[in-house]
Amino acid sequence: MKTTALLAASLVVLAGCSSSASYGDVTFYWNFRDASGTQHGDFGRTNTGCSDAVVDEVDVTFAGHVFQVQDASGNPSCEAGSQRVPGITVSNFRAGTYDFTIRGYRSGALVYEQTGTIGVHGGPDNSRDVTLDALSPQSIPIYYTLDGVQRCVAADGTPITGINYAIYDANNVQVDATAATGVACDPNSFGLLTRDLPLGNYTLGHLQAVTLVGGAPQSVYEVCEQPLSHLGVALDFNLLPSASGCVR
Repeated sequence: MKTTALLAASLVVLAGCSSSASYGDVTFYWNFRDASGTQHGDFGRTNTGCSDAVVDEVDVTFAGHVFQVQDASGNPSCEAGSQRVPGITVSNFRAGTYDFTIRGYRSGALVYEQTGTIGVHGGPDNSRDVTLDALSPQSIPIYYTLDGVQRCVAADGTPITGINYAIYDANNVQVDATAATGVACDPNSFGLLTRDLPLGNYTLGHLQAVTLVGGAPQSVYEVCEQPLSHLGVALDFNLLPSASGCVR
């Protein structure tokens, strides 16, 4: 469902002095297309696609000016205002044809983009639905549960001290990995970002939740040897109680 209660950015672009010139507002809505061609989001606030694409900031360049989408608190966002619409309205542009670029960012890194042109005529009813395409390379957003539960402790209450992983390409070459101690288990997102990798197919050699035993990391929950399709969207893994330690 779209709504007209969008973040409005007002700017008058003057191209002459005629008092009869007409001006219009332009509204852009966006969704996201991953590397497989699948679209995420329906241009409305009930399904924005921002969480699938893991895009936390969208900027719109229009008529040479950059407009940053902001949430209700004024922070950079993929969804505008209190109604969290994937859209923005820019106001008071003189009738004519304009170039635009819409960019989506993930933790400050550009991961989605689309460019185009739009004709503006007088009035408020200029709008465009824009599908942003995944860019390569980019990070892989990985989210995890431990035996079906979002948590940073084992079933017996032992704290999880780290999440580690290793990723291999089609030639079985390791292209990204953490140290054995891993990165901190995030109790807010229960997720992590890999380094930037070209879009494509990989193997997740292991994804493990570890705890320290005698000062050494020991796997408590894990998945081993999983196919990993890096399409530019979030991937979810359920780590199960460790059995083999993911020996490769």
